[in-house]
Amino acid sequence: MTDSETDPGHHHTFIFDRVIINIGGNYNRHTGIFTSTELGVYIFSWTVFCYHGSYFGSELIVNSNVKGGITCESLHPENDFFNSASSVVVLQINSGDVVYVRTHPSNGMDGGIFSGDTQRTSFAGWKII
Repeated sequence: MTDSETDPGHHHTFIFDRVIINIGGNYNRHTGIFTSTELGVYIFSWTVFCYHGSYFGSELIVNSNVKGGITCESLHPENDFFNSASSVVVLQINSGDVVYVRTHPSNGMDGGIFSGDTQRTSFAGWKII
């Protein structure tokens, strides 16, 4: 992500608008959605930075199914820095499946997603077989 998002809300799809590699063009930087064009085993990874005083959950979604989740929390009163959370998920994906990262649809949340030059909220995926 090139920009931070304050108070993104529940069920919010993360838009990773700065794309470095997109072989095949299957990731849409405007919607935040990767659409598979072939069956295979894929690795997906995402890292989220949260502002001081923030907490929220994020999920990796395939079609409408949760396949992974993390919570970013930076509530400790002595911590003036951003905290981060990361996850890696290995999945078999079918042709036509859509994969994306979103905030949790109902868990409590407060604050925002940080992304900048020194800490970058990011998403990556690659086919291994």
